[in-house]
Amino acid sequence: MDDYIKYEIDTEFIKLDSFLKLAGVTVTGGQAKILVLDGRVSVNGEVCTMRGKKLRNGDRVKCGAFCFEVESPCRCDDIPLKLRGTGRCGSHDKSIGNKYNSGV
Repeated sequence: MDDYIKYEIDTEFIKLDSFLKLAGVTVTGGQAKILVLDGRVSVNGEVCTMRGKKLRNGDRVKCGAFCFEVESPCRCDDIPLKLRGTGRCGSHDKSIGNKYNSGV
């Protein structure tokens, strides 16, 4: 099993090609674009060829020997008060979902 390095971003999401450059997998955005379009990057265990894919908290990115897990700030303020602290903001438990893909 691969060991994933937690990599913190300071926004709710980051695009895949930007993440590869920020994390030091590539030096330039052009290199990141080629890796993604060539199918050499996986997100959450599946090959991803969308360089603009939005990575959010808990997403796992693998490219060669590089394995990262994205950590982003909690967005509990974006959900109704009665659900705050329950893990339903999407930042704590992706299986529950977030405001974009759940009934919240």
